[in-house]
Amino acid sequence: MIVREKTFLTHAIMGGCSTFCMFAYLAGCSPVFEDGFGLNPSEFALIFGLCAISLVIGSQVNARLLPRFGLSFMLTTIARISCCGTIVLLAVAFSGVHVLWAVVAPLVVVIGCQGFNNANTNAGALTRHAGHAGSASALMGTFQFSLGASSGVLVGLLTDGTPRGMAALMFCGMLGAVVADRFRVRPESIRP
Repeated sequence: MIVREKTFLTHAIMGGCSTFCMFAYLAGCSPVFEDGFGLNPSEFALIFGLCAISLVIGSQVNARLLPRFGLSFMLTTIARISCCGTIVLLAVAFSGVHVLWAVVAPLVVVIGCQGFNNANTNAGALTRHAGHAGSASALMGTFQFSLGASSGVLVGLLTDGTPRGMAALMFCGMLGAVVADRFRVRPESIRP
């Protein structure tokens, strides 16, 4: 019953695709920065920390903007911003530009958007499932982490020391989120 409900399904797919993107980053960033750019562990830790800070800032800003703009607007806007960030990352990765900041800047934007995506997609998916929130949440979590695990495996297979594999998978994840958002039931069309 939960899987057949469109509001749950589209939000779960958005969340799963965002998790796919996040795990592509997590699995791919170390080879990109340490092998591809030759950074030592301390330098890599600084970049990883910068992305982590952007994630935390995203979640804090989300809490402030959500009451003002609403869940639907936030989901659509952040999915598009994140997808644009992955397009920039993809362009840099496949253009052959080997400039550290050109890879780090879009990553900071995309990972910062994850601070918005995670909570909002979960809230959207569970809006119509208060009576069985535990089952819906477990189903969504299983779906998200299954996609995340598959992303980790794929980025391992595509890793070549360049950002190409990581960027391509991150783009695929966010493109999936944008497509799911197009089919998402908007609040004005939800009936009790």
